[in-house]
This record gives sequence, structure tokens and C-alpha cells, in this order.
Amino acid sequence: MEKGLYIPAGDEVNLFRSIEKGAIASLWHKGEEIPSFVPNHFPLFIVEDVYRAYVDLQESYKQNYNQEKWEIMTKFIFSSESEQHQTNDKSMEGSILDPTDGMGGE
Repeated sequence: MEKGLYIPAGDEVNLFRSIEKGAIASLWHKGEEIPSFVPNHFPLFIVEDVYRAYVDLQESYKQNYNQEKWEIMTKFIFSSESEQHQTNDKSMEGSILDPTDGMGGE
């Protein structure tokens, strides 16, 4: 996949083909020899366990995605029940009980 991360898995590891198809980086097992055809500008993330690194990467992505999703949502601030009643009583006092305060149904 173009501009993707290549994750070598299984018996057939074809880093050269992934680079040809447009991969921009790859996970790579620490014990494996790095092929000579790998360009200098192609990052290899050397890891002890490729599968574990892939799972960790997925979890990190999901967590960051959920946090970004929360950041764009409306935030609500909850206070104690007694504080809510005090606030409601004050706001209700002026507009409902005293219709001449200028906060009527205009």
C-alpha cells in the first residue's frame, strides 16, 4: 500500500516488493539481516517481536484515535448536586418569579 507501513509476517517476507508498491517504513525483526537494497531514507523500526510491536502499535493508534475523537466533542462539567440546585434556584428566581427583570420570553 502506498505510504503505508510494511509489517513482515509469516513465511513470505517481501520487503523489496513493499518498497516498490510505495511503503514508506517497515517493522523489522532485530535478528534479521537488513537487505542491501533498503534505501537510506526508508526507516526500519527494529523490534524484538514484530507481531507484538504490531499489536502495540494498533493499541496505541486506537487510544490516540479515541482521545482525538473526545477532543472534538462537547465537554460537560458536572458539579455536586447541591451546587446545581443553588445555580438553578438563582437563575430561576429572576426569570420566572420576576417577569419584569428583562429576561422574559422575548
